Amino acid sequence: MTLTSNAYARKKSLRRWAASAFLFCVVFSGVAQSWAQKPKREFQLHADSADFWKLFDKDAKLATVGTGFGFTEGPVWDPAGFVYVSDEETNKIFRLYADGRKEELVSLGDPDGNTYDRELRLIDCASELRAIIRLDRNGKYEVLASEFERKKFNSPNDVVTGPDGALYFTDPTLDLPEGQKQEIPFQGVYRLDPSGAVTLLTRSFRSRMGWHFRRMARSSTWMTASSETFGCLSSRLITRWRMARFLEKSLGEKVTAYQTA
Repeated sequence: MTLTSNAYARKKSLRRWAASAFLFCVVFSGVAQSWAQKPKREFQLHADSADFWKLFDKDAKLATVGTGFGFTEGPVWDPAGFVYVSDEETNKIFRLYADGRKEELVSLGDPDGNTYDRELRLIDCASELRAIIRLDRNGKYEVLASEFERKKFNSPNDVVTGPDGALYFTDPTLDLPEGQKQEIPFQGVYRLDPSGAVTLLTRSFRSRMGWHFRRMARSSTWMTASSETFGCLSSRLITRWRMARFLEKSLGEKVTAYQTA
């Protein structure tokens, strides 16, 4: 029997499709089996210091509190019994309660890291606004700072309240709004004091992630800690960092800054 050229081509294509489908089934079966054999991850608490157990119960369990978010950032616990959390994909800040209930606080373009000021008012890094803002309990916000030396910030990412009451924040280009111009030619760390004055602390960092202050036990030293923000700086450089001088002046005590990662 002689096949026409078109029939032969169709038959060849069918064989090719069948072979591809068979190969896909074999590969998928192997992946599925691998997933099935993969051990289930379990949550465990590990303490590097005995003092850790003064904060957490040894039998503490990991539980899912809320779902349905896009990409979350900046969780902050509120004494009223909920967590403020930013959702960068839905462009909103929520209150999340222990029972999983969510309440929208505000719809805001690309909200990022959060903290409280000394009066327990919510502070947010509003990336799309390119500003540091303060929000009240109803979601109304005011811009605290949006520029340095008359140039707009890049996209503030993480913020923390220092022991002197000032806000310290990072300003990477990570979330610079599309189509907008970068006006500051570096990624800086800044101090925003209660009067609204903005001071550049350093322009020499590559990363942009979270950080905090901690009072060291039985010491007059304040420690700054970061997983990535100061990854490119040496400890010697950080101990000479300008933040330490601001804190010394405010607190009247010796201050040292440490690299932690």
